[in-house]
Amino acid sequence: MASYDSLEVPLDVDFQSGTLLQQLLREYPNAPIHAFIALVYLFVFGYFLFVVTALYVGI
Repeated sequence: MASYDSLEVPLDVDFQSGTLLQQLLREYPNAPIHAFIALVYLFVFGYFLFVVTALYVGI
């Protein structure tokens, strides 16, 4: 069993295996596509809220 330091990080972690982003991309190769779709959705939904608010307020 791995021992832990004071920050609860296992001491046998291989820090040379790549950055966290590289590890995530290896485990979830479609993550950039999903992030792009989520950003587009947020922009479209935000613009919709902006238009509805402008129409409601009467700008």
